[in-house]
Amino acid sequence: MKLKVLRLLVAALSCASVMMVITSVRAQKSVSNSEFAVSLSSLGMVALAQTPATTAPSQEKTVDQTRKNIQVLKGLPESQLGTVMNFVAASLGRRCDFCHVNKGGNNWVWEADDKEEKITARSMMRMVLAINKDNFRGSTAVSCYTCHRGRTLPLSIPLLPLPTPLPRPSAAGQPSPTPASTPAGLTADQVLAKYTDALGGQATIDKMKTRVMIGTYAGINGQELPYEVYMTAPDKFYSKVTTQQGVTERGFNGTAAWEKSARGVNELMNPVLDDLKSMFLFFRNIKLREQFTGIRMGGKEKIGNRDVYVIAGRTADQKAERLFFDAETGLLLRRIAYIQTPIAVIPEQIDFEDYRDVDGVKLPFTVKVASVEPGLVSTRKYSEIKLNVPVDDSKFNMSPAPAKSSPAPELSSVDDKELQRHLGESVTMHGRFSLRGKTGPFILVGTRPIYLEAVSSFIWSDTYAKMEGRKVRVTGTLRFAHYENGSQKSLPAARPSDHFYFEAETARIELTPL
Repeated sequence: MKLKVLRLLVAALSCASVMMVITSVRAQKSVSNSEFAVSLSSLGMVALAQTPATTAPSQEKTVDQTRKNIQVLKGLPESQLGTVMNFVAASLGRRCDFCHVNKGGNNWVWEADDKEEKITARSMMRMVLAINKDNFRGSTAVSCYTCHRGRTLPLSIPLLPLPTPLPRPSAAGQPSPTPASTPAGLTADQVLAKYTDALGGQATIDKMKTRVMIGTYAGINGQELPYEVYMTAPDKFYSKVTTQQGVTERGFNGTAAWEKSARGVNELMNPVLDDLKSMFLFFRNIKLREQFTGIRMGGKEKIGNRDVYVIAGRTADQKAERLFFDAETGLLLRRIAYIQTPIAVIPEQIDFEDYRDVDGVKLPFTVKVASVEPGLVSTRKYSEIKLNVPVDDSKFNMSPAPAKSSPAPELSSVDDKELQRHLGESVTMHGRFSLRGKTGPFILVGTRPIYLEAVSSFIWSDTYAKMEGRKVRVTGTLRFAHYENGSQKSLPAARPSDHFYFEAETARIELTPL
C-alpha cells in the first residue's frame, strides 16, 4: 500500500512540475510557431514536430516490429531504442533493472511487466507525449529530464536559500550587464573559414592522405588502455585497443565494418557503424561546411574561461548540431549532435583539447565523448600523431577469425588450486545443472558450484527448468569473481560472495544422454 501511495506521489509531483512549465509558457504573449520548439530553438535552431510514426527511415524496422510488448514507443527506430532507454535511466538516476526484470548476469526479460515501476514509466511517457502535443504543438519541449534532473522523485519544493535573482533592467541611460554578443556582421561561413586557416590552411589540409594515432583509450570506468588508430582518406579506418582480456580490433574499408576479438569476428551495422564514423571518418571534424545543408550563427558563449562562437546547423538527414569555435584561436572546441526522438532531444558531445602542430596541421591530442550511453563515454589521449605515413590498405578489411585453439582440457579436480591454475583458459567440466544458485545458474561439480553467466544471445528461460538436476558438460573460459574489492589478484578459497564461473560469450552446454 505504501509503495502504491509513493508512486502516486511521484506521478503527482511530476505532473505539478510539468504544469508549472506549461503555465509559464502559456503566460507568454504572441508565441510564434518556432518558439514552441523551446528545446532546440533556445540553441539557435528550430525543432522538428513530433512524428513518431514517421521517424524511422523506410529501410529500418521499428521497435514494435522487432521487440515484444511495445505499447508506447511504437514507430521508434530500432537504432534509437538503446539511446532512449539510457536517456530515461540517466534522467531518473537509475539503472535498467529499476524498471526491467533481470534474472542474473545479462539475463534480461525486457518484455516482462512484473515491476510496477515499468507500468509507471509507461504512464509518464504518455503524459510527456500528451503535454508536448497539447501545449507545444508536438515539439519535444518537455522530457523526463525536465522534472527529474537525475532524481527518481522530482523536486517540487524549492531548496533554500533561493538563488540570487537576475538584476532588473537598469533605468534609462544606465547600461545593464549583457552577455557577450557576436560581432556585428560575423557570419557562420566566416567562422568556418577562420577554422580552416587555424588548422593550417586548405592547401595543407588537402595534402593529408593518411593519419596514424598512438595513445590511450579510457571508457566510463576511467582505466587507460593502449590504443592505436589508422586512417586513410576519405573513409577508411582501423582501431585497436588492448585489454587484460585481449585485443579488440575494429575496421571499416569504406564498404563494410567489422570487429574482431577473442569472441570471434563480427560485421558491425548501425547504430554502431554511425558512432564509429562520427569519430574516425578522415575529414569528419576538419571539413565541416560540406556536412551541413544549412548553417547559422548561434551567438557567443563560454567554455570554461574561453569565449566561443557557436554555429547551429542541420545535416541532409535533418539532424541538428552545434559547433563551438574558440573566438581567439578559431579552433573547434566542442561539437554537440542532437538526436530527435518522440520523448526527448538527446545530446551527444565531443570535446577537442590539446591542439598541437603536426607537419603544419593543428590536431587535437585529446578527444572526449560524453553521452547518455555508457558505452560511448570515452577519453582518447594521443601521445603521437603522424601524417602521410604508409598504411597497408589490407588493415581495413575484415580479418579472418582467430585460429582454433587446442581442445579444452577436462578438469578432473575442482579444488581451488586446480581451478585457479586454469583461470582465463578454455576448460570443460561435467556436473549437474541447477537454476537455483544465488548468483545465477550453475553446474555442481562434486560439491563446488561453477556458475554460468548469460548474455543476450544466450538467455536463460523456462525451458532450462527441465534440465534441473540433469548431468551436463560445459565448455568455456573459466573466470573468477571476487566481490570484496573488485580485484582478481588474490584468490583465496571462495566465500559466498566469490565464485568461479564460465564466461558468458564462450559457454557451451551439452546435456549428457540419459
